Amino acid sequence: MGWREIKEVRSAPWALSSLIWVYDHLGKRAYRLCIIVIVICFWATHPLHRKYSAVFIRHYRRYVAALERDGKLPPDAYIGRVTTFRNILTSATSLMTRALAWSGRFTIDDIRSVDHAHERMLEAARHGAFIIGSHVGNMEMLRAMNDQLTKKKINVLKMSSVYKGFAGYLKSLNSGYGLNIIEIDDISPDTDEESVREKAFAGTIAIGIELEERVRNGEWVVMLGDRVIDRNTRYVEADFLGEKARFPDGPWIMASMLDVPCYVMHAVHDQRSGSIMLYFREIGKVVLPRGEKRQEALRKYVADYAAELERIIVRSPLDWGNFYDFWHI
Repeated sequence: MGWREIKEVRSAPWALSSLIWVYDHLGKRAYRLCIIVIVICFWATHPLHRKYSAVFIRHYRRYVAALERDGKLPPDAYIGRVTTFRNILTSATSLMTRALAWSGRFTIDDIRSVDHAHERMLEAARHGAFIIGSHVGNMEMLRAMNDQLTKKKINVLKMSSVYKGFAGYLKSLNSGYGLNIIEIDDISPDTDEESVREKAFAGTIAIGIELEERVRNGEWVVMLGDRVIDRNTRYVEADFLGEKARFPDGPWIMASMLDVPCYVMHAVHDQRSGSIMLYFREIGKVVLPRGEKRQEALRKYVADYAAELERIIVRSPLDWGNFYDFWHI
């Protein structure tokens, strides 16, 4: 089953607000206990999430074992237990961390920079940029960084009405923050139906024109690059945790259309200290030539992105957030 068939769990605003109240009035320990109780109930009643978390964990363990056998396991690799419960618990904690970040309860001091990520973000703030993230970790940490460091207007491209509702709740926590959610259809659907392809193409051009104006004004555009929403999405295959996986080509096509510097960003938990680690790397302008070399260029960009995602997962595997049939959609 694909992500669109699974459907993401909707988060009730009252439940999130209640947890924030616990965080503010009863402290972090009570807040953490509430999340654990909620996740126990969720874990027990959602077999599909357990199933696909287990699929990821099998891939992760085989991949880490191969790295260790070849002497390539990094010294900061995570060595604790990885279970479906801990994976889902970390995802639930990330969901709440998003709300805490957008409401101003996380600051730049709570985020640890990896390889001078703070400085790179400041450099990127000098102009418009296209930022590609993933469903590994917590992209909303961009808000905590941006609010205190770069002060940029952010446009988030999402193919999920679920997130749009959640984003509305986030904006209610901080109405003064510049966040623009743009809900889009698939940028490049893999279908023979001419009407569907023409509609998607027209929509992409319209969005591209709008975003081009925004980045020309110095704004940032954010899109996630790891989720193929269903079998009609055009994709590029890349090696990922020991097996071929499909990644959407839409983010790279959009990046090439906007003709601005492209960056890859991740924010994940340091499982040892509990702090947030920020990764922010410049790719440069994405160039996709015409003709036969276009697909070759796409494969190169996707392979580089997948390899970086592997490196981050080895350090923070519990931050995995794709609870669907990721390798066989």
